[in-house]
Amino acid sequence: LDFGFSQDETAAVKAWIHTDKLYIEHELYEKRLELDDTAKALIDALPGVEKHAIRADNARPESISYLKRNGIPRIEACQKGKGSVEDGVEFIKSFAEVIIHPRCENTANEFMLYSYKIDRHSGDILPVIVDANNHAIDALRYALEPIMKKSSYSWSGF
Repeated sequence: LDFGFSQDETAAVKAWIHTDKLYIEHELYEKRLELDDTAKALIDALPGVEKHAIRADNARPESISYLKRNGIPRIEACQKGKGSVEDGVEFIKSFAEVIIHPRCENTANEFMLYSYKIDRHSGDILPVIVDANNHAIDALRYALEPIMKKSSYSWSGF
């Protein structure tokens, strides 16, 4: 779950891994979503979310606490940290395929628009990710964080 409100969308995804493929099958993507309405929106958009682990942006501990008390008992803060955006993007890119269900239009759109900065003088692509079109992708990075951090991770385990 990536929190947003006035400028950015609140975004969440339901994703799973099978063999070496990452599947994204449901999304929540809503601007101006009040915290009071977020638990219901999550339950409506992501079937079974109340039964599964959900990881949320650790910059909003008060929002995580509120949601935990109001219908999303398995929500927890992601850890993030230095380099977590780049590491998460590389991890997503490591899958043989990312399959996005057609109902996840916003997530698919983010995957098409996600980009790196371009040097305005040389036209070279820089190793700096543009901070835009990334709310569902941030939510996906948070969801994948425990798997990504396993040092002995192997696709054969799934």
